[in-house]
Amino acid sequence: MSLTLVPYTDDQAGAWDAFVRDSRNGTLFHTQRLLGYHPQGRFEDHSLLFRDGSAIRAVLPGAFRREEGKVRFISHPGSTLGGMVLAPREGVATTMACLDLLLEHLRSEGVSAATFFRLTSSLARRAPSDDQEYALLQHGFRLFRYELGSMISLDGVGEEDLLGLFDVQCRNQVRQAERAGVVVRQSEDFEAYWPILEQTLDARHGVHPTHTIPEMRRIVERCPGEIRFYGAELQGRLIAGLMTMSLTERCEYVKYMAQDYSHQKARPMNLLIVATLKDCLRRGVGVLDLGVSMDVSGEKIHPGLFAFKEGFGAHGVRRESFTIDL
Repeated sequence: MSLTLVPYTDDQAGAWDAFVRDSRNGTLFHTQRLLGYHPQGRFEDHSLLFRDGSAIRAVLPGAFRREEGKVRFISHPGSTLGGMVLAPREGVATTMACLDLLLEHLRSEGVSAATFFRLTSSLARRAPSDDQEYALLQHGFRLFRYELGSMISLDGVGEEDLLGLFDVQCRNQVRQAERAGVVVRQSEDFEAYWPILEQTLDARHGVHPTHTIPEMRRIVERCPGEIRFYGAELQGRLIAGLMTMSLTERCEYVKYMAQDYSHQKARPMNLLIVATLKDCLRRGVGVLDLGVSMDVSGEKIHPGLFAFKEGFGAHGVRRESFTIDL
């Protein structure tokens, strides 16, 4: 094997996304069709392909960030998940060789540090891929962020078994929402939902949505059939919603959850998650990823939010980020 490192160019988008689709650990967040929604100039893109002749052995979405005269490589500052995407039939020797080549390249570019944000969680992978974590540590990277996400496994679960995953309180709250007359529908009414989302994120976490409505519509257009919005209505009025993204054919990821808290007693969020789980089962999705439940510092879990997700049968899954000074 004779590996070469090739900078990504737009004419390689099709080959890149096809490789991610067939990879062990690649997700929608690693694809160029999603990353390409960012406007020109937002990031100094430095995505890379590792080739052996004409064959792609790995890809790495990334960008340079320049601060105070220093350059950091980040995979990827505009994505929820990062790290190398690995070929289905390559092993640890290839992963190690890719990192050798990467670090040599970054040093030659005068890069002072490299960071891999949030490697793909184990349950979302198509095949075991822990050789990446091993290779990072062997090359001197250190674990600098350890977050806990929540995932619900649906393997072997039928729609009739769904409520059996939930704890007693959660089941009661689902019935409470049904008695209140909450109705869940799929739509793309982002204009009605975004004020609810903005208010929730500001009140609960002091932050704003990552995306604007035009950006969200651009993502939907670029990723047809891979983004879904579920809205909960009461007497015809939207009172809560959540959005999902198809990470892989086996894993659905919840990006945004928000509700109008003046209607909290109607428990719309419980019914939204039930509807989402049922839709996942109908489409053969094996895992629903409810995202991380960390406090604003990113260092400790948010106990209330984590317990809420556990009520649906979710369990903690690690999300690890690695960095190295060069």
